[in-house]
Amino acid sequence: MSYNIKTFEKDTIVYFDRTEFNLRGYDYYIKDNFCYIPKTQVDKLKKEYSAINSFLASNNNNKICFSEYDFNETYNPFKTA
Repeated sequence: MSYNIKTFEKDTIVYFDRTEFNLRGYDYYIKDNFCYIPKTQVDKLKKEYSAINSFLASNNNNKICFSEYDFNETYNPFKTA
């Protein structure tokens, strides 16, 4: 199954597990009201943000996703999609 993969072109601040992430330059896709980071980008994200490792360790399906409520006001793909 293929998804419409886009790239965050602007500063895109998301808060997850009380940690701020800037997703600018990362690919993403929207599925079932969640914003997913493709598996091809996970290693890059882990290198930049060590805090993501604890999330991945506790997440059995090894996916990184965010809801519209995790984004701050800089850019929110749910409000502009």
